[in-house]
Amino acid sequence: MNVVSQKNAYCIFWSVAILHFLVWTFVPGIVQPGHRLDVVELIFIGKEWVLQTNKHPQFPAWLNEIVYQATGGAHFAPFLASQLCVLACLFSIWRVARDLLKSEIMALVAVCVPLSGYWYFNYETTQFNANTVLMAWWSVATALLYFTLKTNKTCYWIATGFAIACGFYAKYTMVFWVIAVLTFLIADGNGRKYWRGIGPYLTTAIAFTLFLPHLIWLVSNDFPCIRYIDDAIQQTDPRKRFTIPLLFIGEQIGYMLPLFIFLLPIIGIRPRLRKIPDVGDIFNRRLLCFLLFIPFVLHEVIAIVLVRNIAKNYGEHFWPFLPLFILFVFLTPGGRTDHPPKNGTRQLPKGVRATLTICTVSWLLMIIPVFYQTWCYPYIMGKPLRIHFPGPQLAVHVDRVWHDRFDMPCPYYTGQWWPAGNAANNSVDRPTVHFYYFGMEEEKKPSASWSSDEDVNERGGMVFWEIDGRQSPEYVPGYLFKRFPTAQVEPGVIELPYQTGANISPVRIRIAVVPPKVEREYRRL
Repeated sequence: MNVVSQKNAYCIFWSVAILHFLVWTFVPGIVQPGHRLDVVELIFIGKEWVLQTNKHPQFPAWLNEIVYQATGGAHFAPFLASQLCVLACLFSIWRVARDLLKSEIMALVAVCVPLSGYWYFNYETTQFNANTVLMAWWSVATALLYFTLKTNKTCYWIATGFAIACGFYAKYTMVFWVIAVLTFLIADGNGRKYWRGIGPYLTTAIAFTLFLPHLIWLVSNDFPCIRYIDDAIQQTDPRKRFTIPLLFIGEQIGYMLPLFIFLLPIIGIRPRLRKIPDVGDIFNRRLLCFLLFIPFVLHEVIAIVLVRNIAKNYGEHFWPFLPLFILFVFLTPGGRTDHPPKNGTRQLPKGVRATLTICTVSWLLMIIPVFYQTWCYPYIMGKPLRIHFPGPQLAVHVDRVWHDRFDMPCPYYTGQWWPAGNAANNSVDRPTVHFYYFGMEEEKKPSASWSSDEDVNERGGMVFWEIDGRQSPEYVPGYLFKRFPTAQVEPGVIELPYQTGANISPVRIRIAVVPPKVEREYRRL
């Protein structure tokens, strides 16, 4: 018998989810002075409304831009966008858990454990990027697929196709989820029966139709993502063919382990597999196995074959459903109670109380890294983080330089993309960022598909480069006049303190102005 009614379970779920949403939107929004690397990139890409950069599709940038505009360009906008993705994951887990575990309290446990113990539902949500959005659509697609295979209803097949397409618009590695599903529906005897109906073909048609504009763009632009992967592979040491996958496995174990430990009071120190006599439950267990572990194996194979670096957050979309899988596969002696109600009130099982206590403590502790990284890290390590970069102060300075010369908004910022992007995101003009991921040497092509060197030379802009401790204050990069022949280097170095009280050397930046062509012609006259 459930110790939590269905109505109370809904109230508890939404209370916990909304509390998490608010805390992780506004605490980083208030405490962090700046944004992390991927967030800065998404902000300046989002305003361009492009289908693709040379790295990823741009659903994450669209989402961030929508939230950014809806909040009036608020500093907390990327954190809000990130929490919308987490909320989608939590609701997906909740819906499947309630149906699969047949217990409201166990469904709540399946939500609370990743909410408090999974790094990518907490601190890493401050790094809003393609992986965050992929995690959301991966979870939504998993939930929709579960109900699709259970009910075989047309509406679920259509919705699953929509979720797959959105997942591809977030990141191409959604293909690993698709491969896992196809493998399951071919290998499983009960799964093969669905091929006799219209469902799988309808899902494929919906996903393909929605993703077709992107495929057309890829073909017409000569698959820029392939060039990016090739550049990345060339920068990877081939001797790390096997050490990279092993490191990735170790990192993923580190993220999975807390989820398992949190559940020990419920499943016991020596977990035992649950005997599942029901054919439908056996089918569901195999389905979850395929969806959890096949994509993980595929990532490892790709890393070995291509000798490709795998960032640890490439696995963040794998494990949100892991606690649900553990509760479904193993016996849960700590989730039962044989004690009669006290004073007419049913008591939570002892194991559940222990797990929820651990979750509460962990959830509170997870907020500490936000304060540590912002306030303590510069003092302890003697160096800043990306979030301490003085983007607003740099924007004020370069806005003044531009508007003192020209009575028009600045069209472009270019040069080193980190200072250029930070300045652009904080500028009153919010110019387009014309950037290069792998340097601006003569043979390199721009990473921005929406702009070119010719555009900058035609309409004008600002060029940024940092001066490190080994370079002369008079240093000018070799690419400057090759790419922008009319550039005018501003005298002096801009020195700005990082956004921290720690005794750290200021960032040193130089800029050059590329006058608009119409301005140059006017002056000649």
